[in-house]
Amino acid sequence: MIDNLISEGDKIDFRDILTEEQVNDGISPNVYVSQVLDFTENGNLMVAMPMRQRNFVPLSKGQQYEVFFYTHKGLYQSIAVIVDRFKSGNIYSMEISLMSELRKYQRRQYYRLEKSIAVKYAQITEEEYNFFLNEHTVPKRLQTAVDFCDGTSLDISGGGLRFMGSKKIEKARKLVVQFDIVSSNGPIRYCLPAKVIMSFELPDRISCFEHRIEFSGISRDSRELLIKYIFEEERKMRKNGKY
Repeated sequence: MIDNLISEGDKIDFRDILTEEQVNDGISPNVYVSQVLDFTENGNLMVAMPMRQRNFVPLSKGQQYEVFFYTHKGLYQSIAVIVDRFKSGNIYSMEISLMSELRKYQRRQYYRLEKSIAVKYAQITEEEYNFFLNEHTVPKRLQTAVDFCDGTSLDISGGGLRFMGSKKIEKARKLVVQFDIVSSNGPIRYCLPAKVIMSFELPDRISCFEHRIEFSGISRDSRELLIKYIFEEERKMRKNGKY
């Protein structure tokens, strides 16, 4: 039953369903922010009419959307169809029906959010990298900030990070990377082993390098918290008109 997962007041994102061609062309889906209001007797959901920049967006009856529910048990995804639209006084709402089972959100763990975050990083040996992966403990020599370099993220995802730093790093090298986020769960510090996927010096900028890394050994819970943070930040940016 969906009411075991979804509660009144849970936030929802409606996203356009894009064709493969649109995705390949780099088109981003429109996102509409809503909220669960109630459950209907036939098992559907009553939700608030989405708003963008303080204006209601009347989604079309019969149109299908990819929907994301921010629940107390995590982020869940489904496909929903708009069954009907209603107005009662100043309250605008919609009835939606889920066309697929709710599933824990996994697919877009690599969705990248453009976000500037302070990053600390240090190169490590293969032995230290394997130790970190197996023991989930930072190598002793890196338990202070002395050996870390400073960087700034360009974008972040549940799978990796793109950031700028002043030190050159060879492709395929292993790193320890550390950064802090503040989500609805409170402040969280990430300290993770990572692999360098790409690294190059930026043109016309002295001692400025762009690095693209992939997290290694990140736990399921840590990844889900990071994905939740990314979605929360995206929602804030859209609400503030930055997207």
